Amino acid sequence: MNVAATYYSTRIYTGTGSQTAFTISSGQSANTLFVFNNGICQFPGDDYTVSGSTLTFVIAPAGDEVVQIREMPVGRVIPTSVPYMRRYTANGVQTTFTVSSGQTANSMFVYENGVCQVPVN
Repeated sequence: MNVAATYYSTRIYTGTGSQTAFTISSGQSANTLFVFNNGICQFPGDDYTVSGSTLTFVIAPAGDEVVQIREMPVGRVIPTSVPYMRRYTANGVQTTFTVSSGQTANSMFVYENGVCQVPVN
């Protein structure tokens, strides 16, 4: 089973250097979130915890650090097409790449050298 892009959401925050608590949707857990600080994947338990509608970082994200929280659908898994991966080799010039029809910036994960890229809103 795969998840339709319209069934999960992305929250973008900016770190302050002191704020550790960030709002997430009720019903989420550490296992239904993908959390990134400046594109670096954070790990539940080691880097953050979840309680109710609050995600709390162990260490506050630095000032101006981009915090991206992707909330997976809870109880809304539906069959769609088989997940698809495309791999490209950068050439230093190309800035556009082909993706499957119907995809949006918030319906896929894009990694560059293993680092998740944050979609431009």
